[in-house]
Amino acid sequence: SFGASNMVFIYPSPNYGIFHVRYYNDAATAVQRVVNVHDAKGALVFSKSYSSAAPYFDMEVDIRRNASGVYIVDLLDRSGNRIGGGKVIKQ
Repeated sequence: SFGASNMVFIYPSPNYGIFHVRYYNDAATAVQRVVNVHDAKGALVFSKSYSSAAPYFDMEVDIRRNASGVYIVDLLDRSGNRIGGGKVIKQ
C-alpha cells in the first residue's frame, strides 16, 4: 500500500540546525533510506544514508554549520526515487 508509507514528517521547524525526518516503513525487513538537504540555491548541504527495520524511521539531520534560511528536504529510497520530503526553516 502507498498510504501510510508515504507519510514523511520533518520537525521541529523552525530549528537551530538539528531536526528529524520521520518516515513510516511498512516493510518488516530492514530498508535503506537517504536524506538529502538542499539550500535555497539548490546546493546539496547534507546527504546521509540510514538503515532501519523499525516501523518508524527516525533520522536525525545536523545542518548547524549552515546559514539560516529555508532548506528543502528529500527522502529517497535505495534506488534514488523520491519518497517524500518538504521544507524546513533553520533559524
